[in-house]
Amino acid sequence: MSEEADSGYLGIPGARMGLVETSSGRVAFLKAGSGPTLMLLHGLGTSSETWVPTIRALVDRFTVYAPDLLGHGRSSGAPLRGSVEPLVKALDDFCAEQEIETAAVVGHSLGGLVAVRFALNHPDRVSHLVLVDAGGIGEEMSWLLRLAAIPLLGKLVFGPSRLWLKHYNDRLFVPPGNVDTNLLRSIHRSRALHVTAGFMRRAVGLSADMLGPVESAYLLPRLGEIAAPVLVLWGEQDRLFPVEQLESLRQTCPLVEIHTFPDVGHWPYAEVPDGFNDTLIDFLERRANG
Repeated sequence: MSEEADSGYLGIPGARMGLVETSSGRVAFLKAGSGPTLMLLHGLGTSSETWVPTIRALVDRFTVYAPDLLGHGRSSGAPLRGSVEPLVKALDDFCAEQEIETAAVVGHSLGGLVAVRFALNHPDRVSHLVLVDAGGIGEEMSWLLRLAAIPLLGKLVFGPSRLWLKHYNDRLFVPPGNVDTNLLRSIHRSRALHVTAGFMRRAVGLSADMLGPVESAYLLPRLGEIAAPVLVLWGEQDRLFPVEQLESLRQTCPLVEIHTFPDVGHWPYAEVPDGFNDTLIDFLERRANG
């Protein structure tokens, strides 16, 4: 294991960027704070850097880990073949290497899909599960993701053009100009430097087709198997995974807590950071004893 120690990495007091070698490959991660362990999993095509404003708000209460999923950031690449299991296995290896016995796990978008799989595969490692506009919760999804799952069209959908980036940002955030420009730069930098368009297309192909989510990525029926307290946070104006799909969740898993944010898109922790952080902290502290 190697670590880059920095008392103020990315402006987070006491934070450091670490690199750990696991049987699944190299996993890069941000770590900061003290207290109960909290793990933040980012979405497709981004990295741990997108969690920086959230980490700043949490370091006084929690020991926060924000790993780069395989194929993202500084972590090793990931050959996705039929499921997100390679990412889940790497996360388990990472926890073993860092001696993380149990953690509250927060997953956004693709990270939410990984978080659910991780909780199902390793229930003893997850004290709380928080899903933020997560993949795999419902059958409804944006036409953009369905088109991206088609090999030839996917190359256009996940192309590197400025026009594509603007269109994608317009669909992520409500309104588009409501997000810190540093976060947008981080997203664009991650996609340009750390993850290939091919990886993004393969990942979307694992979770969607022209009709909706593929069976292996539709996890709603299994959420009831998770013993840990579960909180679902959602932007009411999410254009990728519509909020209407939460109706099925309410009927299937009545014990799951659900909180939605009005006038917010796919990225609540970036669009309404104060409201997001307050809701997350309240849930974790209120349900501290399960």
